[in-house]
Amino acid sequence: MNRMTQTLKSLFSVLLVGLVAAGCDQDTVGLDDELGLDTDTKITVLLTDAPSDFIGAAEVDIGAVVLVPADDGGEHIVLSEDGTDGFVNLLDLQGAATMPLAEADIEPGAYSQIRLIVEAARVELAEGYEFRDGTTMMDLKVPSGAQTGIKLNLHPESGGEPVEFVPGETVLVLDFDVSQSFVLRGNPRTPAGLHGVIFTPSIRVTAMDVAASISGTVSAAEEGVSVEGLTVRAEPVDAGDVPGYQTQTGTALTAEDGSYTIYFLVPGTYEVSVDLGAAYASEPEMVTVELGNSENATDVDFEISEVTGSIAGTVTTALAEVSVEGLTVTATPDDEEMEILTTETDGDGVYAFESVVPGSYTVTVEAGEDLLTDPAEQMVEVGADEDVTGVDFEIVEDLTGTISGTVSTMLPGVSVEGLTVTATAEGLDPVEAVTEADGTYTLEGLIPGTYTVTVDAGVGFTTNPASAEVEVAEDAEIVDVNFEIFPST
Repeated sequence: MNRMTQTLKSLFSVLLVGLVAAGCDQDTVGLDDELGLDTDTKITVLLTDAPSDFIGAAEVDIGAVVLVPADDGGEHIVLSEDGTDGFVNLLDLQGAATMPLAEADIEPGAYSQIRLIVEAARVELAEGYEFRDGTTMMDLKVPSGAQTGIKLNLHPESGGEPVEFVPGETVLVLDFDVSQSFVLRGNPRTPAGLHGVIFTPSIRVTAMDVAASISGTVSAAEEGVSVEGLTVRAEPVDAGDVPGYQTQTGTALTAEDGSYTIYFLVPGTYEVSVDLGAAYASEPEMVTVELGNSENATDVDFEISEVTGSIAGTVTTALAEVSVEGLTVTATPDDEEMEILTTETDGDGVYAFESVVPGSYTVTVEAGEDLLTDPAEQMVEVGADEDVTGVDFEIVEDLTGTISGTVSTMLPGVSVEGLTVTATAEGLDPVEAVTEADGTYTLEGLIPGTYTVTVDAGVGFTTNPASAEVEVAEDAEIVDVNFEIFPST
């Protein structure tokens, strides 16, 4: 017999489902003394935190709440046909207090699951933010499993024993973890912006009389680092394969002073950490916490610090009429959701990017009309607290040439649009162009040399000629390098 079964046998039995409202004390999740000792069981659905700084409202409409007997042939018990009676804003339901969702009298016996039907979900972004299309509200697609019933197993892990409800009163906590249930797509701090939200209901089950908690404070190692609104995460160790949307992970957001509490955790071992972007690190990185029945672990503290680096270099030139002052230098991160950085050179051509988030960047300089930089770009890897220097460029005349031509065909139904034309030369990177609707193309930025030009005509086709050898001189414009598409033999 597992610990949850033993726990539930020691309690009473009315079945009540509820959502947890923000700012209330845990004492509000108390037993109803007026019920007396009968055959009722009380279940509480609990919300412990908010999903994101960027979301102003996260709403769900929960329909039927169903209790499933352990006997496969047993009749399911509908505790409520309409649990929330419309939409409930989950951002109003934080902390450790409850709001009724459903109640019913049940027969004592073994029960294996609670099923929640999520009928709809929607979000509204916080003030000052919007999606790519300019809107601020979005109806979310509810996963099919949530529409037919999120299956919440009433045992500690997959394959455990069902719960045996005995005469009396029982309280279960169903924690609807918002921070894991609403996943933002995109980044409002980048030009790409926010392009959506994915709704993935994430719920865990805890017996009220054994529910534990973890609390502490996140502090800053230096001034200017905010400790408000950070997600602290408690991941169970060896939680096993929990089916459906059920989870044992707990999260909480830090308050203005960095304090946090993760409520209603299943007793066990957890690895606690703070979710931080690449620009920050915490000390310690992770804390292992062992929670017993009803244990409140305190002083699980973290200190965070900024670990950004920098990129610096100099732009020079031997061209007498060219100034190296005021040139735009750009550092583009490989991660599309990170911010693109720009700065300008000073009178000596010196530039620097400060507070650079660790990662990979491509650095380029806008040299001006009829000018190029050598090299054209530089790949830079910035580590934590690393200052990368010597990312230098020289401005030179644009002596590159071009190759242009047309790809044609007499074959009916074969398109000459969107074909890739490639110019390769020994010791140089390949240069590519894509054909227009009429088959024309232009290969630009070709350093003087001998190039082999080819066309990718697609599977089952070839070109005549198969390739073309072209000599490109300084500032040359080579035209009429043409190809015709034929079926391959």
